[in-house]
Formats: sequence, structure tokens, C-alpha cells
Amino acid sequence: MSEKSKMENVVTPLNWRSKIQLSEIDSIDLDYILKDEYVALPETQYPFKLDISVIVICIKGTLNGLLNLKEYNVTGPGILIIMPDQILQNKGTSDDFEGRFITMSKQFSNTLIIDAYDRFPLFRSISDHPWLPLNPDELDLALDYYNMFLKTVRMKDNSNRAEMIRHLSRAFFYALNHKFQNLDLESKKSKQELLTERFFHLVKEKYREQRGLDYYADELFLTPKYLSKVVKDTSGKSASDWINDFVILEAKALLKSTNMTIQQISHSLNFPSQSFFGKYFKRYSGESPKTYRES
Repeated sequence: MSEKSKMENVVTPLNWRSKIQLSEIDSIDLDYILKDEYVALPETQYPFKLDISVIVICIKGTLNGLLNLKEYNVTGPGILIIMPDQILQNKGTSDDFEGRFITMSKQFSNTLIIDAYDRFPLFRSISDHPWLPLNPDELDLALDYYNMFLKTVRMKDNSNRAEMIRHLSRAFFYALNHKFQNLDLESKKSKQELLTERFFHLVKEKYREQRGLDYYADELFLTPKYLSKVVKDTSGKSASDWINDFVILEAKALLKSTNMTIQQISHSLNFPSQSFFGKYFKRYSGESPKTYRES
């Protein structure tokens, strides 16, 4: 059994929601939470998984821990980004640590960048570089964003605050993406990473017509099994999962941002029937198209 498999066997879920609810927080429900000190990442003897995204703006001091088997002992200023489903073991912080914490539900973070193709470069960059050192000007900018988040979340009477937070967060991630891209240029891409990029270019062009893994494997002259393994190894998700992500995010965007009927959306995504589309959507999103549109 591999070391990672052994670790996954002892990974325990963390009941972070109960901890959050017991603390004083600035939040929009439990979708978006801001805090100067954080209770959802306790020091632990064993690794655990979170179903949320956590952004730590480290102003000063040191963070210690394991993230997906890799040890991190990092000193601020910088930003640490923990994605949903990553394996984490928090070993604590130095006595002089000072930081700001942003927590986003998985559902909220998935809506930040509607175009699924845009999500992958940032996702892979974060997987490769979860810790991003900041110079003084970049730290000031990150804290400016945090303060804007805080002011917006506190606008309790503003019915648009969730959308305002969503757009501010999107701008924040695009600013980070620029820095991540500069880091990526410094590292030579492997054959597997280049193959995964080719896969994503192809999916970007064809996901409305082709949802089967076999099609993409044939186009890339690979077996479906090998393609899925390469994509999984480089991105953390299987090729089929990414194809489904493209389709579901497109469907969600159409349901929320257009007046198209569900039948028209089904047709635009080349499903054989509205019923088939409804079953597919519910299987991968957990709710029906109608329920999602009305939520």
C-alpha cells in the first residue's frame, strides 16, 4: 500500500461547522466566512479533509503542517490556499503569527469562475504552489481585498452582498492567477502536464457534443485508462470528472444567467431528451435543474 493510501485510510472528517457556529464570525451563511483568528484548523495529530476552501493571508510568523503529504514550514508574508478534499495536517503556528482567514464553501468557490476551462490553470497552479510568497506591495493589496470583503459581508441590509462578494472574490483570484502564472513559467512542464493541457483544450472545444471519455482518448491516440490516469495524476481529478464539470458548470451558468427553458438548455448541450438531461444534472450536482434555477 502506498504512503498516500495509508494516510487516506486514517484521514478523518473534521466537524468544522460546529466549531464555526460557536465562534463570533463575519459571514454570509456558512458559504463565506471571514475571521482574524481561526477555529476550523486545529492542531491535530492525524490528517483530515475539509470540504471547503481556506485562504490564509499570513502577515507575519510561521505556519507548519502537511498538505497532501508535502511538509510546509513557511514564513510570511504570503498566502496559503487549501482546496476542498486535500489532505491536511495542521501542526500549528509560531507565537508571533498574525493572519487573516477566508473560508468558502465548495459550492461557493465553484461559482467564482463560471467558465470551467478557466478553472483548471488556477486549480493546477494552486495544487503545485499552495504557498505564495508576497512582497510588501502584494501583501497590502491582499489585505485591501480582505478589508473590502469584510465591509461587504457586514452590509446585512444589502440584498446584493452575496453577488458583490462573488465578484470581489473573482477579482482576487484573477490577481492571484497572474502571480501563479509567473511561477508556472519558472517550472518546466512534464509530458503528462502537456498531455493534460491538450486534453483540456479538446474538452473546451467539444464538451457540448461529446461527454464520453472514449472520444477524447481516441482523439489523443491514447487508451481511456491511460488518459484518465494522467489527468488524475496531474490535476487531482479524473478525466471523466473534468468532462462532467465542464458540462455541469455550463448548464448552471445557462440556468442562472439566461431565460432559456430547461428543454432548450438540454438541446444546446446535446442531450437526447430533457428527462435525460435532468437525471444527468441531478446525478452530478445533487439537485434537479428546476430546483437549482429557483435556489
